[in-house]
Amino acid sequence: MVHHVDIDAATIGPGLYIGHVGTIYIGRTVIGMNFSLGHNVTIGIGHTEGGEGIPTIGDDVWVGTGSIISGAITIGNRVTVANGCILSRSVPDGCLVAGNPGRVILRDYDNSKLLGWKIDDEAAV
Repeated sequence: MVHHVDIDAATIGPGLYIGHVGTIYIGRTVIGMNFSLGHNVTIGIGHTEGGEGIPTIGDDVWVGTGSIISGAITIGNRVTVANGCILSRSVPDGCLVAGNPGRVILRDYDNSKLLGWKIDDEAAV
């Protein structure tokens, strides 16, 4: 644990960006390329009925400050998780999710400005 960042048994693709360190926990999960998150984020196993398991997160995903992602869910590519979102259900590609519980509030949301630093597929090979 460095600067209150704990990454435990996670598989994370290239391009991890932590915008603000502090109180970040990433448990057993699989995360794609160009994953960006703020402080006070928790990602890990969920224990709800029918949803026990770990999340799988796609490429080019941005997770805002204070968010929690848990359970056997799949988060698609180019998803944006708004600040303070509590997400325990799957999200399709290109969506903006927000709230508690987290819900899709916009489809075909362009988060490319949030990922201006991202690694392209060819550079990762």
